[in-house]
Amino acid sequence: MLAANRLTGCFRVIQRSYRYFSRLEKIRIDTRLSSIVPMETPHQDMEILQSDKATSLKLKMIEEIKEKGPMSIARFMHLCLADPQYGYYTTKDVIFNKGGDFTTSPEISQMFGEIVAIWYVAAMQKYTNLKHCNFVEFGPGKATLMCDMLRSFSQLNVLSNMTFNLIEISENLQEVQRDNIIKTLKNRGIYVSIDMETQNLYEDSLNIHFKWSENIDKIKEEEAKKLKEISDNAKASFLSLRRAIKNENPYFIMAHEFFDAIPVYQFIYDEYRGWLERVVDIDKNKKNQLDIVESEKPTPNVKKLLQPEKTFNTQEMRDSLKTGDMIEISPQSQNIMTDIAELISITKGAGLIIDYGEDQALTHSVRAIKKHKYLSEQEMLRQPGKADVSAYVNFRALRDISERVPGCIAKEPMPQGAFLESLGMGLRLQALAKGSQGRPNSKKIIKSLEDEYLRLVHPDQMGEIYKVLFIGNKHIGEIFPFNTSESVKDEYE
Repeated sequence: MLAANRLTGCFRVIQRSYRYFSRLEKIRIDTRLSSIVPMETPHQDMEILQSDKATSLKLKMIEEIKEKGPMSIARFMHLCLADPQYGYYTTKDVIFNKGGDFTTSPEISQMFGEIVAIWYVAAMQKYTNLKHCNFVEFGPGKATLMCDMLRSFSQLNVLSNMTFNLIEISENLQEVQRDNIIKTLKNRGIYVSIDMETQNLYEDSLNIHFKWSENIDKIKEEEAKKLKEISDNAKASFLSLRRAIKNENPYFIMAHEFFDAIPVYQFIYDEYRGWLERVVDIDKNKKNQLDIVESEKPTPNVKKLLQPEKTFNTQEMRDSLKTGDMIEISPQSQNIMTDIAELISITKGAGLIIDYGEDQALTHSVRAIKKHKYLSEQEMLRQPGKADVSAYVNFRALRDISERVPGCIAKEPMPQGAFLESLGMGLRLQALAKGSQGRPNSKKIIKSLEDEYLRLVHPDQMGEIYKVLFIGNKHIGEIFPFNTSESVKDEYE
């Protein structure tokens, strides 16, 4: 009977998604795939400027190595991406699409953001007394995903009593995000005001707010204070439990292509010397260049971060190790995931982590991309700050961390293609194609829409390597298409 109820619930969510599509028809078609490949080579003066920046950051790294010794891969990644003077995200003006270095799913197709928005609307409907909800997006880029979701929320009449928190370290990108959100809402007839002191946005009649910060700490502290006040005043009774389950102010989390940019440490095994750390040092043959080498002996990070005794805690695991085996660890990702899981636990919320990676520990996945092409390791070292540097996401580690937080649940990640198809992306494609018929260049528009769709869902494109991890609260339960067990909430209805 329970299985039948779950199946019925799944069909209801799918049917609801399909009904949403008819309400999204008024959103104009926006084909994007043609803009993801640079159409021309950047001007020479821009190349010189970027080259100067790379040289300056490399010299800065060399000076740090001379002073402190070889730097970890994590430190190298951090400086490449977030150095205040020369970092990729902190200084580069054009990152995405034409003239940029890479593209993301929202930049490929409006359908991605629309489907994700529908998932969050379905999540909101799990709450019977929802009065206000909070949305947190980590690393919003140009806010393309956010804007697509705002259009969908507005069209579905749920864009009210919401606070949007955008976690972004780059002031340049914060400004781009702010401008794009203002423009998107204006096109929907919604005019937001700006707080000149904080640069946050708000609209009073709908009670919507947009806030920017560099991390999640402030949000978590505020919610922890609220919880303490509730705990101090509420009696430990069935009634208070029921109220806690029917939370009225949950947080919904989105981290799309965020964790891949979090620095990782790399360790390599040697049969005679044990576990060593891969580090960035000055090239022995070229004193003005960098090189990645093995540490001469185990570094403090081996014991502190890798913890071989705990990580490889069986004789079988230790016997299987051979010279050259590698593993990557990201303590910063673990800390951020803990913060996310605790916020979801505190507020009875839910979230999605969408990124490329595997549901297991990774070995050697750090890579740099520039102008939509992957660089060799030596090219990456020659031009730090000039290319995006990222690493595959270890979804298994994120799951394990989430499940250690009381009240949290985390499901095995689902391939992006399966997630999008489960929520009806194929039908959304059909609706957009039908809506484009009779328009000028309709065949070209339909072909572009089909290409966008295949790029996102096909296993040989982004459909398999990109995965979707669901993080939820056990009292609210799993949310389609991740629900495989009955919600604890049902016990209290």
